[in-house]
This record gives sequence, structure tokens and C-alpha cells, in this order.
Amino acid sequence: MSALVKEQIEGIIPVAISMIPADKFAVVFNQKHISMFFYEQAAAVTEEQLSKMSDVQKTALSLVLTPWEARPVDFRGKSLGLALSHSRLCLILGLLMLLIILP
Repeated sequence: MSALVKEQIEGIIPVAISMIPADKFAVVFNQKHISMFFYEQAAAVTEEQLSKMSDVQKTALSLVLTPWEARPVDFRGKSLGLALSHSRLCLILGLLMLLIILP
């Protein structure tokens, strides 16, 4: 089961998740697999399964169970887009326009 892909994981019903023995669950589903769970699947994980999971697996599970609104999101350093400030040329042209209009 370690070669599971997203479509296969999405097809597992929540009841089936809860029926997987805890020892097998911790081995079969790594953090990448767990991060592909939808909320109902993640909510079906039992306390026994949770107790056998590594910290990384538990973190992946908690991210699935945490709504986006409550997550601390840090986008610093991740954007390759334009800066959200005016360029020097824009500021200089703006000042020149003011000097022409206001004499």
C-alpha cells in the first residue's frame, strides 16, 4: 500500500480507515499519504492509530483536520511575483507631474 496515489487514497471510505490495525496504519500511511486525506478520512483515525503514528504523521493529520481559517499561514519568501511597492521611476514621474501641474 505504500505506493498509493491520490486517487486511490480518496477512494478509501472513512470506516475502512478506522478498521486498519494501528501498527499497519503507521507503516502504510506516511505523512505524504496522510496529507492527501480528506477531512472525514482524517476524522476517522482512531486514538490507537494516533498513538502509533510518528510526530511527522501526526502533524500531517492535524493539518488535514485544521480548517484553513485557523491555520497560521506564512507566505514570506514564497512568492516570485512583483513587489508590492512603487518603483523609483514611478515615484520620480509622479513628482515631476506634480511639479508641472502645481507651479
